[in-house]
Amino acid sequence: MTHGIDALLSRSHDQWLAAAGALTFETRPFIDGHFTDARSGDTFTSVSPRDGAVLAKVQAAGAEDVDRAVRGARDAFEDGRWRDLPPKERKRVLLRWADLIRANAEELALLDTLEMGKPITESVRIDVDKAAETIAWYAEAIDKTYDEVAPTPKDALALITREPLGVIGAVIPWNYALLIASWKLGPALATGNSVVLKPAEQTSLAALRLAALATEAGLPDGVFNVVPGRGEVAGQALGRHPEVDKIAFTGSVKVARLFQVYAGESNGKQVAVEAGGKSPQLVLPDADIEAAASAVAWGIFYNAGQTCNAGSRVVVHASVKDRLLDALRRITAETFRVGDPLDPATVMGPLVDENQLATVLAYVERGVEDGARVAFGGGRALGETGGSYVKCRPGRDEW
Repeated sequence: MTHGIDALLSRSHDQWLAAAGALTFETRPFIDGHFTDARSGDTFTSVSPRDGAVLAKVQAAGAEDVDRAVRGARDAFEDGRWRDLPPKERKRVLLRWADLIRANAEELALLDTLEMGKPITESVRIDVDKAAETIAWYAEAIDKTYDEVAPTPKDALALITREPLGVIGAVIPWNYALLIASWKLGPALATGNSVVLKPAEQTSLAALRLAALATEAGLPDGVFNVVPGRGEVAGQALGRHPEVDKIAFTGSVKVARLFQVYAGESNGKQVAVEAGGKSPQLVLPDADIEAAASAVAWGIFYNAGQTCNAGSRVVVHASVKDRLLDALRRITAETFRVGDPLDPATVMGPLVDENQLATVLAYVERGVEDGARVAFGGGRALGETGGSYVKCRPGRDEW
């Protein structure tokens, strides 16, 4: 990590509160190198799960806005302003972008925390720093990826060449908004493609800032576009657009299937999906119970359980069940402080929004109705703050 990142990790709660109060938000789509008003005229509200406060009214891209973004991306691809740059030039731009992400880590981390509720130290340490690292990694790969000569008889020559695909539509979730964006953008841009990014409605502000930094780094107009909007409108328009060559999607199984339908009903574009999945954690009689309990606790409570591979089920041998539960209670009580995500002492912030809170509490209620016993936590926490918190440990949570 850079010294700038380290300095942010040493900040106090009061310093983060002051920085958050000074933030301003860009809420317009980023199309063809510029922020521009959405022609749809629609907006959606960005609400902070930290305290229920309205952060901004974000302009929602409609089908016409998505079409403008895709056509701008197509023009940029066809005229070669990015794909035809020498590899060392594309590398230089992406490395500069990675540097700018780190230089603006305070702002990006705050946007992530305020919109999604992730504890600020995790926004800095994981989402921002690892996003910059990802972009830099793919930048370094640009001039180290070679074409190939295939093995052939003496009288033949076969070459394998690697070419950019065209326009990539990237659709990302809210749980690791910056990091997963970098996983889509890094390889797509490094190989010379143009990208239209559709962020989740809950976390659009950081993506818009990311686009501005890309332009500042020297990425040509039209190569990277951001269309905030509703999934059923902007997401569907992107998935059905005949000038999009591939959709890269991370999110739910239900929506992943929809993108496959959109592709089949339009131009047969490629669709790459990562729809997550939750695996059980298996604890056998000879396990180190302390180590197992720590892994189980972090596996479900990290990022408030909002992770694709969250360990939401535990299969434990009956002979060690009680010991494991006792260890889980203690580790959770000692470790997982629920509180203000702008406080560096907070380990578990709120869920992303009230809908997700209602879903989780409904899971608990349904489990009790089916005969389960709540071992600890399980209700709403810090309700007086207006935030979307779930109690996960014995004792009192703090704001």
